[in-house]
Amino acid sequence: TVKNLTMLTHLDVGHNRLSSLPQGIRGCSALTNLDLQYNRLTTLPPGIGNLANLMSFNLVHNAINRIPPSIGSLESLTELHLQKNQLGILPA
Repeated sequence: TVKNLTMLTHLDVGHNRLSSLPQGIRGCSALTNLDLQYNRLTTLPPGIGNLANLMSFNLVHNAINRIPPSIGSLESLTELHLQKNQLGILPA
């Protein structure tokens, strides 16, 4: 399962038909680059904030309508791409 990939640093699953992410993604603690562009995501799991080493997060062209507040825990994040989603607001 994904949660066992503790040494994984890059995950590119762009251009698929993913409609959700597994909760186990939070176990990928070494992840620095996560590319989820061009999928069918509408939400992100709350555990996404556990990816403390994440630096680049690409969510372009999905159907995301809200970002969980836990995104604020991603202190290493330097790039966040949210273009072409359905966001109404960003968390404070």
